[in-house]
Amino acid sequence: MLIEAMTTFPFYLDAGASLDEARCMFDEHAIRHLPVKEGGALVGLLTPSELDVAGRITPAPNVGQVCRRDVLTVDVYLSLSSVLTTMVERRVDCALVLRHEQLVGIFTTMDACRLLADVITGEEPDPIVA
Repeated sequence: MLIEAMTTFPFYLDAGASLDEARCMFDEHAIRHLPVKEGGALVGLLTPSELDVAGRITPAPNVGQVCRRDVLTVDVYLSLSSVLTTMVERRVDCALVLRHEQLVGIFTTMDACRLLADVITGEEPDPIVA
């Protein structure tokens, strides 16, 4: 089930945040995906790749100006197999998980690998809290 495999309550940034704030969050929390919100609504996703490109722009843009806007969002009650299939079809490494249009989790390839490892070893997966 997706809700058991995703990372709940993911870290996120406001669209007006600076690139330095984003770098600090990536480093401090050892993560590679940061959802971006504006006015409480989800507007995109930031990864270290966008930061690398944005670091060469003068004047420095904010997070909302460089984040990916075309991101995969899925409903929290969608089946795990559907999410995985869609991720493969779209060739993306994460899905932002929503409930009633609100961000409640993130499911990444690392979460999928963790789940697969649990299946192989016969352990029950633990929900992950960021």
